Amino acid sequence: MPFDSQQFLQELQAIMQQQRPPRPDSYSAADSAVQIHPYMEGKEPRHAFPTFLDDHQVILFGGGIRIFDTQKGKFVQTISRLRNAEIALSPTKSKIFLVNATAKDVVVCVLYERIDGVFTEKHRTSIKGVNTDGGTPCFSSDEKYAYFCTDFHRVWRYSVEDGTCACIYEREYADQFLNLDVYADQLLIMVGASRAIDHRGIDVLDKDGHCLKSLRYPDGQEARRTVEYAKWLNADEILMIFTRSYTEPYDDYQVLSWRTAASMEGTAADDWKVERTGSNFSEIFLSPKRNYVAYVWFYMGNDKPRYTISVHRMKSRQKVCEFNVKHLYYMDFAFSDDDRHCFLCASTCYLVDLPASDEI
Repeated sequence: MPFDSQQFLQELQAIMQQQRPPRPDSYSAADSAVQIHPYMEGKEPRHAFPTFLDDHQVILFGGGIRIFDTQKGKFVQTISRLRNAEIALSPTKSKIFLVNATAKDVVVCVLYERIDGVFTEKHRTSIKGVNTDGGTPCFSSDEKYAYFCTDFHRVWRYSVEDGTCACIYEREYADQFLNLDVYADQLLIMVGASRAIDHRGIDVLDKDGHCLKSLRYPDGQEARRTVEYAKWLNADEILMIFTRSYTEPYDDYQVLSWRTAASMEGTAADDWKVERTGSNFSEIFLSPKRNYVAYVWFYMGNDKPRYTISVHRMKSRQKVCEFNVKHLYYMDFAFSDDDRHCFLCASTCYLVDLPASDEI
């Protein structure tokens, strides 16, 4: 059965409208097959950026980059002691690509290879850059390259073979900022801009950096100017989240989707499908095999922020579990590659065993 993006957006809207402010620091399983395992309750440093290595090992940030074994309940390897890094794990789980911004406006790129179960450094390269903002790093499917951004301005391709970096995309105007998402070896670049509306839009590149499609917002498309981010919904469609105004913190977020790549030819901005999602919508996470989706809501009240993370089946929109936490940071949630687990980093870390699905 083909994926129905219009139905997805309509049901997403219905889910958002049903949300209510959460109770702090709680979790629940809506499906009896769901198992939730808490770890490291209240421990410092707080951990973040989970990446699944296998069914029971998760790479976490916090006091360096380390592997946490959920069966043993402890860390079993320290990969790096760098504290300002982001990583990508290769599809075969045999390589890790790390980017780290230093205090001297230098970005360090490190490649690790897994030898006898232990990740060992193979290459180290440095380039100029203030930070690694603009999207998380990602490998190509053939593991020949890794991609990352610096300063919201440039997209780089790292060669696994020789450890060299090449800039394959750069902003065109000084007011532009970039955000990268990679899926099925297609690079989606959301182009934002602080001033000119027609500087904003999207570009889609292949893995070699060749532009497949470029769209810019025409004059007058004010509603599109506050795009938060763009993600691949699947190999053919893009999902975008944006608000109408930054000056209205409670304004409803909206979801926008349209066909891309080969089927995007001739698509105009007015053809985009827009759906309201309901107030307080903050973030969306799509599982690698697109069987599950997790929504994040942010509530500001009683002078303390609260977050709700709700995991649903992608096709049926059935809720499988929900978490209410006080603190949540960017990319503190992740699905496993096989869609059978997810991991949440908050004041307490949670491993969730997702129910078996015919969709997987």
